[in-house]
Amino acid sequence: MSRERQQYQILSEKFFQENDALLERVRELESLNAQLQDDNQILSTELDIQNKKVKTLENQLNKKNNPNAIQKKQISKEPKVLGVQKKQQQRIDTEKRVTRSQVG
Repeated sequence: MSRERQQYQILSEKFFQENDALLERVRELESLNAQLQDDNQILSTELDIQNKKVKTLENQLNKKNNPNAIQKKQISKEPKVLGVQKKQQQRIDTEKRVTRSQVG
């Protein structure tokens, strides 16, 4: 075997060994990446659950600290209802007056 052929053989073997080692490392990294993605999904789900718990506790705390908050919302809606009722009552009163004047 010529000297050039021997060097080529040695370099080829070295190349394939390094290539195999790199491919194995790529497989390891892909596996680690998959594990990290799974862990990330689990942690994200847990974070969502904790955020919902915090929101619930905040709402409960707000209700305890400000029990009139719900009543204020209801009161703010009442004037609209009262306004409609007032207009209806005015119409009824007007109709009564017209009916009385026609009768009397």
